[in-house]
Amino acid sequence: MATKRPAGGMIIERSNTTTLDFLGPWTAIAVVSATQSITLPGASPSKVNITTHDDIITFGGFIQNGAGLADVTDLTFEILLDPDDAQQQAMLVDVGARTARDYRIRFPGVTRKWGITGQLSMASSADGGNYLRTQCTVLANRISFNVA
Repeated sequence: MATKRPAGGMIIERSNTTTLDFLGPWTAIAVVSATQSITLPGASPSKVNITTHDDIITFGGFIQNGAGLADVTDLTFEILLDPDDAQQQAMLVDVGARTARDYRIRFPGVTRKWGITGQLSMASSADGGNYLRTQCTVLANRISFNVA
């Protein structure tokens, strides 16, 4: 039976290198809050028709499907925008240069970590009565569900 895991307290980290090997070293990114919604990376394989002539006879005319290439989903999270923050300045450089980089998700109380490689996009917003916020999306090139 699966163990229930809390979602609050996840940590998103950005690799300090561009070697794309999920080995880090890592720097934590300060997300807005532990209760915010974070869209985690995943994958949805495409459906491919793999029916053969023999399948038509064996399975009575039903199409046989297989899993094709997987469409990897992006990682999204929100940060409080601080234009003077060195980490955010480095992230903005990645956006401008379209640099592919590794990101890692650490779950509270769990040893296993997930990783995603991709280019970062940042879309900022300013509400006069609130704080500056930036929606960050890592446009996924690949994912790993077992990162050191």
